[in-house]
Amino acid sequence: MIKTIDELLKEVGRYNKSLKEHKIIRNAYELADKLHGNQMRESGDKYIVHPLNVAYTLATLNADTDTIIAGLLHDAAEDTDITIEEISEMFGKDVGKLVDGVTKIKHIRVENDLNNKSTDIDEMALNIEKIVNSMNDDVRVMIIKLADRLHNMRTLEFKKKKEKRLRKCKETLYFFAPLAYNLGLYNMKCELEDYALKFIDEEGYKKVTEMRKKLYKREEKILLEMKKNLEEKLRKERILSKEPIKILVKHPYRIYRKLNKGKEIEDLTNLFCLEINVKSKKDCYTALSVIHNEYQYIGRKFRDYISVGKTNGYKSLHTAVFTDKDIKVHIKIQTNEMAQRNNTGIASRWNKNKESKTTMQEVYHGTEFYKSLKKIITTYKTSDELIERINLLFKPGIYIVVNQTFYRVPPKAKVGDLPRLIPNIFDGAVKITVDGKDVSLNEELKSRQSIRPIFE
Repeated sequence: MIKTIDELLKEVGRYNKSLKEHKIIRNAYELADKLHGNQMRESGDKYIVHPLNVAYTLATLNADTDTIIAGLLHDAAEDTDITIEEISEMFGKDVGKLVDGVTKIKHIRVENDLNNKSTDIDEMALNIEKIVNSMNDDVRVMIIKLADRLHNMRTLEFKKKKEKRLRKCKETLYFFAPLAYNLGLYNMKCELEDYALKFIDEEGYKKVTEMRKKLYKREEKILLEMKKNLEEKLRKERILSKEPIKILVKHPYRIYRKLNKGKEIEDLTNLFCLEINVKSKKDCYTALSVIHNEYQYIGRKFRDYISVGKTNGYKSLHTAVFTDKDIKVHIKIQTNEMAQRNNTGIASRWNKNKESKTTMQEVYHGTEFYKSLKKIITTYKTSDELIERINLLFKPGIYIVVNQTFYRVPPKAKVGDLPRLIPNIFDGAVKITVDGKDVSLNEELKSRQSIRPIFE
């Protein structure tokens, strides 16, 4: 966590050198500090620490100045005496609209616990509709909300009531982490999941993190040797970017899910990952060839997410190999541009600071995620139907290929479910083929199948 405005401005200065805009951000901070005054967080920190950290998270995503200011003021309209009109007058209409948008969804609950008698399905459906509509107007509102949720999860240990902690965690796993994923905010998604697991199953979290640490320590020398070897080989090809090869370990929550499905941690081919950045798209395939010449390839583990990308914009090559000591290692190959897009998703559009609002909204409206959400929101007839369709859209699952794009569908989904799962593509289809063959609508979909809707 950060504690000072200077730390925030240092992060902003990494991508935005405008001293004029830095001054405006400082003015917004000073106003927020004054407005929140002696308000305190349950952690014992002054309240201003929360909006300051929300703004900092946004800055790590290269957020534009209006969004940084809105992050600093996102609680002010509700928790202090200032109005949206006054915020708009001081910092512009866009800032006012962003703060207003976050304020309207501040207390929205979307935890899908239908076994809980206090859960109101109609209220939850309305809340989800409000969130979706806020993103349709300006997707930056939801990115601010995600940054807000992330800091709240980082400080969740200070929330005194256990039931409130658990509700936040369930809500995070059900809605906010999948939302971050669908917007391409992968690092944020993983962190949200890990914090949620920490409080939902503390013993399970400790067990996984200890196993993870122990296995990495055992294999560290082999991984470092492999890293060094590949760096030498790829430099000879003159394709390696300036970024060093990274050794990554699978996030605790993802390991936890695999173990709960009966897998052994040693059997995971992506427990350890080498992340390799190269200079160009062509170099990705050259690097793949070098790797497969050096190490034994593990069958059926190659994924080309460059030729056939994911719907959230993710692009890279995935493969898995055995090291000389028979350790399974996952390898991800990407360009620097792909790496930035893979980790920050739609937020990568903030690079063109002055055009970010329009550009981001155009990009968001072009995504399959937006189109699917829009179709769901405009066609659902009952609250139960809305929740069911949102569940299907957000649920972890398998990937199928449609029109040169990977789509995620729930495990055990059937061919006949596709018009409901991906309505913007399959609505009105008279027939659906799987790998070029006619199949029953009750046929269960399998990973990496090629699906085609037929309209005539």
